[in-house]
Amino acid sequence: MRENTRDKSGTGPRKKRRRKHSRSHKQKDEQPEHGSQLALSTSSSLDKSSIEAKDVRAPLSPDEIAEMKEHLQFLLKHRQSLQLKINAKEDLLINGSREPSERGVCMHLLRKVDKSCVEKALRRTPDAQTRTQLLQGIVRFSSDAGLLILYLES
Repeated sequence: MRENTRDKSGTGPRKKRRRKHSRSHKQKDEQPEHGSQLALSTSSSLDKSSIEAKDVRAPLSPDEIAEMKEHLQFLLKHRQSLQLKINAKEDLLINGSREPSERGVCMHLLRKVDKSCVEKALRRTPDAQTRTQLLQGIVRFSSDAGLLILYLES
């Protein structure tokens, strides 16, 4: 219900009141599960350091840059099958026009390859060997247990 908030004379314009929208129940209940992700991230030094780092703008170490370049080459090769939606900054990284330097941008790009994206790509790929190679590359940087299970099943 809106209250009539005219001035004392009663002839002035109404002031509109707006409710402040609180976060939905769905957003409140969704909390990232870091415990299960930590257990699976033993292979990638990039994942370990990103979890430990407080600042997402922290520069990557030379080893992490080399590892990230391998992941970016993989994403460039499989970009069409994964159908990633990327922004201009990420496009420069994937195409090799820009060196990976910011941890947050790199991790954001890698997290776009989630289970639903991979499952759609697997449905579009008819060859079993190509599907296995796709999953093998994704498991190298992903900490999703579901993707690891898909890889092991293939």
